[in-house]
Amino acid sequence: MSAPAEPYNQIPDRTRCPTCGASRRGEALCHRCKSDLTLLIRLEHCVDQLRLRARRCYARGWYRRAAAVADRVVSLESRPEDLQLLACARLMWGDFVGAADGYCQTRRQTSRIHGGIHDFRLQSSIPSGCDSH
Repeated sequence: MSAPAEPYNQIPDRTRCPTCGASRRGEALCHRCKSDLTLLIRLEHCVDQLRLRARRCYARGWYRRAAAVADRVVSLESRPEDLQLLACARLMWGDFVGAADGYCQTRRQTSRIHGGIHDFRLQSSIPSGCDSH
């Protein structure tokens, strides 16, 4: 029997085949169901590169560019740290409404992940400058 489908609002599990739920072994074909994972692996690589680019832009003070790249990352694979970066970048370049929206998205996603518990100790991944007053 295959693993239950992952809810849309949760973080994707990159360690499992999206078709059958088997552990991925870093190969382009699933060892169990033989699904071709090539495009998924390429997409994950692209998301990782975009995530890195967003962080570098933020570190250089290019907040508008960081927000644009982080927004692209969130549209492909939304993780709490990506939403936090997006909210912080928007805040730093003056998009206060967008920053508030990003903060609310982060709270909703973190709440779903932690079963309704608002645990923001995860915010250690927030870039410096966003957590200050």
